[in-house]
Amino acid sequence: MGARGAAQAAGRGSGAQPGGGAAAAAGPGPAPAAVRPVGVVRGAAHRAHRLAAVPRGAVAVREGQVLGGRYVLERLVERGGMGEVWRGHDPDLDRTVAVKALPLDRIELRGGTETAAKTRRLRIDFFEREARAMARIDSPRVAVVHDLGREGDVLFLVMEFIDGISLAGVIGEGVQLTLEQVVRWTVQICEGLAAAHGCGVIHRDVKPANIMITKDGDAKVVDFGIARFQDATRSRSGFGTLLYTAPERFDREGEETYRVDLYSLGCVLHEMLTLKPPFGRADSSDAYLVHQHLHRPPPPPSESRAGISPDLDRLVLRLLDKVPTRRPESAEEVARTIERVILHDPRAVVRADVVRDSGGGRPHVNTAYVEQIRRNERRIRELHEWEDWMSDVVLEARAQQAELTGESGDARGAAALYQSLGDDCARGLGWEHARVKLAYVAAARWTDLIDDEPEL
Repeated sequence: MGARGAAQAAGRGSGAQPGGGAAAAAGPGPAPAAVRPVGVVRGAAHRAHRLAAVPRGAVAVREGQVLGGRYVLERLVERGGMGEVWRGHDPDLDRTVAVKALPLDRIELRGGTETAAKTRRLRIDFFEREARAMARIDSPRVAVVHDLGREGDVLFLVMEFIDGISLAGVIGEGVQLTLEQVVRWTVQICEGLAAAHGCGVIHRDVKPANIMITKDGDAKVVDFGIARFQDATRSRSGFGTLLYTAPERFDREGEETYRVDLYSLGCVLHEMLTLKPPFGRADSSDAYLVHQHLHRPPPPPSESRAGISPDLDRLVLRLLDKVPTRRPESAEEVARTIERVILHDPRAVVRADVVRDSGGGRPHVNTAYVEQIRRNERRIRELHEWEDWMSDVVLEARAQQAELTGESGDARGAAALYQSLGDDCARGLGWEHARVKLAYVAAARWTDLIDDEPEL
């Protein structure tokens, strides 16, 4: 099988829009997107592209400005419809922080009966209550909130600065995630959501752009509570948010529970498995997306990616049920279920109607390889900090990662990693280089084994 066939069989595609969450980091990085391992920060060219798309004159704060008499804004990281994220410095504790600035002039006055001053005061009070609720969440899977304040007509949140890349950025690179990554990040997202729900906090905007992958390869959920403030602004984050919005959120009179987050998690899990959300695309209209979430049955991931087991389809479809009470009971249950489905971890006890016998009895991912895979992934990131991205030591480590992935039982993941390695070597070393052929042959070898691979 040729390189093109290997790429197709490995499930390469594009379904997410790169983006960062509230605590996203951006920094120097010469390697092409497909070369950069998960968790390595983005380059200046990517930052320039993101900022160039934003209308001029929308700046809420400026470089060098001090907020709250303490936080010095150093660099604009991201600008969205309702505010900006800055890398800042806290001189009192000598640490880097992320500062999210939310301009009050973007608040929309509704109903016509409230005065502007009263509406603004209500929104400020609400923002402060939400920020305090966020600060109560104690979990390594949630970005820490350090402080909040107001500077003139700008509200700001000071948060942990996460040196990494958003899940949207990872998916946007078009390389199929390995099963080990899907398990790891889904479980960690669930841990963050469970901690929040235990504190009575609902995220309301779970999406790949609000999930950061750290340089250590772990997932952290950011922007808790921001969606409620966002609902009061003129510019909701349209397409990006609606792709992952639970149907009950479109009913202004309906009650929202923590299960809105589980629905959004289902959309994210579907995208991690297939590289595309269950409904629509980033350029789909609002009306189309709302109609799909409200009325169209969700497509099982197996329609887009062969080999996904009925158990895994069943979990995703339960998360995407239109009726909130038919979704899983909790984020903890989702974590246990996906560990049982993909890892076949006997310690993960779940309801019998959620996980059934998929046949064969073989593990989808051999848990004996998990620590090796994670350790080598961390090594690749460390090498990227010091070595040229086309150096032998980096390329050998990436080939080892592909082999470990395949040997763990994930032939698709191995084929995708080898295909990406071959593409990068072709760009960086030239098509005639021996490493290009070696990578593509290995991709074809693992692709040929996909038919013999147990269902995901």
